[in-house]
Amino acid sequence: MPVRPVLELDPERVQRTNTLLCQLWNIPSLRAHQEQAGSNMVKGSHTVLDVPTGGGKTLAFWWPLLYSSYYWSPVNDSPSTRKNLLVISPLVALMEEQAKDLTKRGIPAL
Repeated sequence: MPVRPVLELDPERVQRTNTLLCQLWNIPSLRAHQEQAGSNMVKGSHTVLDVPTGGGKTLAFWWPLLYSSYYWSPVNDSPSTRKNLLVISPLVALMEEQAKDLTKRGIPAL
């Protein structure tokens, strides 16, 4: 069954997503491109995110997952709230480091 794109995002869910990401990564706020790229993906828009190393791509990839999993949190990791997100990167070492970091934060990753 094809996934239907979301035309309008729920402002409450957007705020909760931003807050959760900031809490998980211990940052004061997201960068504008992180929320924009994430919301584009939720809306089904083709999205290319070209930012340098350290520019915040990881949070942009996590944004649509947490928005779609509105009730997910590291303390509520039940099968009914689990979602999968595939990130493709040519840098195996970076992916391994990110997976370790996510696991330390209580987010299942491999």
